[in-house]
Amino acid sequence: MFFLAMQQSDCFYAVLILILIGLAVLHAVAAARHARANRVSSEKARIQEALAASEANYRCIFNTANDAILIHDAETGRILDVNDRMCEMYGYSRDEALQLIISDISANEPPYSQEDALKRVRNAVEEGPQTFEWLGRKKNEDQFWVEVNLKRITIGGQARVMAIVRDITERKKTEDALKESQRTLSTLMSNLPGMAYRCHPDTSWTMELVSDGCKELTGYLPQDFINNQKLSYNDVIHPDDRRHVRRRIKSAVSEKKPFRITYRINTASGTQKWVWEQGRGIFSQDGTLTAIEGFITDITERKNTEEALSQSETRYRLLAENVSDVIWTSDLDLNFTYISPSMSQLRGFTAEETMVQPPDQILTPESLKKALYFLKNDLEADDPTNISKSFESRTIEIEIIHKDGSAVWTESEVGFIRDSTGKPISLLGVTRDISERKKQRRISKKDSLTSECSPTSHIMPL
Repeated sequence: MFFLAMQQSDCFYAVLILILIGLAVLHAVAAARHARANRVSSEKARIQEALAASEANYRCIFNTANDAILIHDAETGRILDVNDRMCEMYGYSRDEALQLIISDISANEPPYSQEDALKRVRNAVEEGPQTFEWLGRKKNEDQFWVEVNLKRITIGGQARVMAIVRDITERKKTEDALKESQRTLSTLMSNLPGMAYRCHPDTSWTMELVSDGCKELTGYLPQDFINNQKLSYNDVIHPDDRRHVRRRIKSAVSEKKPFRITYRINTASGTQKWVWEQGRGIFSQDGTLTAIEGFITDITERKNTEEALSQSETRYRLLAENVSDVIWTSDLDLNFTYISPSMSQLRGFTAEETMVQPPDQILTPESLKKALYFLKNDLEADDPTNISKSFESRTIEIEIIHKDGSAVWTESEVGFIRDSTGKPISLLGVTRDISERKKQRRISKKDSLTSECSPTSHIMPL
């Protein structure tokens, strides 16, 4: 009985142990499941936290961008998201913006319509990134220029198109101003009486830019000189002037000063022209000479006029210097501006000495008073607009002071020199010595008086 009781007791404990082991296993499994659940929950929380942080970072970057950003559905073009800059640029709230279609923020007329916009979106999906200028429209209906960059992206496994929009209003204004400036410059250059240019500072003066005036000046087309396609500009410079031209330009450019030079060119027709050129060197930031820019104009007519005038002046001076009469010019205050050399024969003073003397040292007091009187009256009576009242010349007899202190009687033929309007600006005179004539007059007058007083003059012939 005892042993039976013992066996029953052992069985009981064995079952109890098995139960306890089972409970322990169940507890371990439950603990493991709980730990796993905790780990999954923690991982999920971590992932959610990371996603939230990523979303926050994305939103921060998205909304702090300087350009407007729009997210579009790749198929329909519908606006799915916008950043703060888009709202600021177009004048809509975010909620309002998400209800818009592309035409609402465009000029909505070809080539800036809804259809044109959707075509651009499709091109971004099928062909790759697209960049173009677009005429946008704000909430207040103001239109403005933007630059749009479209790119296909994937968000949450879905195909999207991101539009980055930049306001280029100021850039367009600058471009328009530049185009207007270029148009004005082109018009100005095409109407200049000559040729504007930009060339390399080489021995050929290789042209980079030549204005349309080139044809009239040289007989060649502008493109004939560009990169020396037909000939160089140096080829048209007269061979005898090429060294002179190069030396003058080189000297001015080396001192970074503008240059002005006159020389001859041979035109396409074989004729020779005189030209006047003005220009200066163009330097890079490091001081390297990169080009020469300037302007060339035809002065042939002026040169011919100057040559004719020079020849005329030479002949006039030869005449003036080889006649006994004194030829002179003066201002309207009787200050000499030119006197021929024969003055020394008339007064004993040279022309140079007389030039610096005031009128009261040249004329006797009575003659100076007389000269000023006639000059004043002639100026007051003169009327350039009325030929009949326009003073031509006057002949007067005056006494001038000789170097030895004596007075010399002279006769002067005096007339006005006039400007382009006919207004008197100076005097031109020819003066000759009439001392002998005055002496003969006195003798003749004396003889006449003597004859009249003679007793025989009253005797009647028989």
